[in-house]
Amino acid sequence: MNSSMALQLYLCAVFGLASLFVARWKMSKKFRTSRPPPGPSGWPLIGYISILWERKPWLRFTEWNDVYGPVVQLKVFGKTIVVLNTHKAAFDLLCQRKNVYNGRPPSILISDMLTGGLAFPLVNYGDLWKRHRRAATFVLNPRAVEQYHGYQEHYAEQLARSLLKDPAAWSEAIKGSLYGLFCSIGYGEATKDRAAHSIRDFIGRIVFAAIPGSSITDFFPFIARLPSSVSPLKRRHLAQFRADNKEFVGLLSKLQNDITAGDTMVSGLSGMEDMTVDERAWVIAVLCAIGGEVSSSVLPTFLLAMALYPDVQRRAQLEIDTVVGKDRFPTFQDRNKLPYVQAIVREVLRWRPIGPIGFPRASLQDDYYNGHLIKAGSIVVPNIWAMNRDPVLYPDCDEFRPERFLDFKHDVPGALGQGHVSYGFGDRICSGMHIANDALFINIAAMLHTCDIGQPTNGTTLTKDVFEDFGVVTRPGVFPCKISARKMDL
Repeated sequence: MNSSMALQLYLCAVFGLASLFVARWKMSKKFRTSRPPPGPSGWPLIGYISILWERKPWLRFTEWNDVYGPVVQLKVFGKTIVVLNTHKAAFDLLCQRKNVYNGRPPSILISDMLTGGLAFPLVNYGDLWKRHRRAATFVLNPRAVEQYHGYQEHYAEQLARSLLKDPAAWSEAIKGSLYGLFCSIGYGEATKDRAAHSIRDFIGRIVFAAIPGSSITDFFPFIARLPSSVSPLKRRHLAQFRADNKEFVGLLSKLQNDITAGDTMVSGLSGMEDMTVDERAWVIAVLCAIGGEVSSSVLPTFLLAMALYPDVQRRAQLEIDTVVGKDRFPTFQDRNKLPYVQAIVREVLRWRPIGPIGFPRASLQDDYYNGHLIKAGSIVVPNIWAMNRDPVLYPDCDEFRPERFLDFKHDVPGALGQGHVSYGFGDRICSGMHIANDALFINIAAMLHTCDIGQPTNGTTLTKDVFEDFGVVTRPGVFPCKISARKMDL
């Protein structure tokens, strides 16, 4: 065979292999783009509509992990919902590909009508979100929150005394104290009562509106385009937004030039010239609302855990008595000497997360993950409940065991050292997690220092099943428990 013929055969082989590779690549791409993540089929047109009325949808999502895998897709009224059931899937998408999954699903009722597009945790990725997120980080970063420790110690002390004065009213005492705390941090002591009243009303409406299926406009957007003159509901929601906006701007304006405002969020944001007055007003109101609602929802879980697990309570009280003594309240200077109390904070957040499915994301473009297509505009839901119950990371996951965090060496992707993912993921991780951890630590330490918490004495036996579920939020209802004074010299 001469060299010319050999070269021809060689070129034919190369082009043949290249053609085969291109054909197989095209077939592979076609096959890949036609495969969404697996999941329940649902009914024609309406999809898996029953998920809207599931009392605890996170439990259904967790069951699907065993059937369909860590990434599950379902359809509801033509909308695509993608559920992430594992740490790896959530980390890979919400952290590693955050630019793709930083969106929020449009919520006409909440994002547009009730908040006017000014509540930054609810808005889609863009310039407003970036400005507000930067402002929130500025006033709530780990160093900034140290200036609020005095507020927190004072309110924790007052709450412990209130619980002993009227134990049966523990629920309102906790809620009033935590909203008072965050509104003091936001606006200062002189304005905190007015602010707390307005903000509690505001967040109550938002939590109710966030219940899946509560707003028909999210499934039929054309209804929202009707003029207010023919839509009494739209007219009422827009009027409520205007009233809230006026109140939040009024709270800000009252303190903007007040040199006595001190170490508050208002003073912290006073130099943010790239934000309008309305934007600064809403950043502060939203941070106070989330801080008050989250912390006042977590502390009842702590009370329940102490009543159900008296050995945990006794161990924590022994640690506090050894470090703090009996003639003063715990302070933040004691924190590093109270590792078991810190572990209780983590375990409370892991054991019963108040946001079991977080707050949904939206994919901003088509994306492929493990051979499956996640289409742009998909609603992406992290199943935090399932992740916080990963049996590999958390043996006996349904039991309240703070000691698991005393020597917690497992890597929890995306948790930023928290040991759990209750605060979320990536760029949208809770901007207030540092101050929330502070508030939970100092209040839990104060309560353990002064109170014994136990089963009720009226013959009722407490169980773990005392939680009220609001679609995306779960928290204990008002349950009976015994709160009595420890023998202290205070």
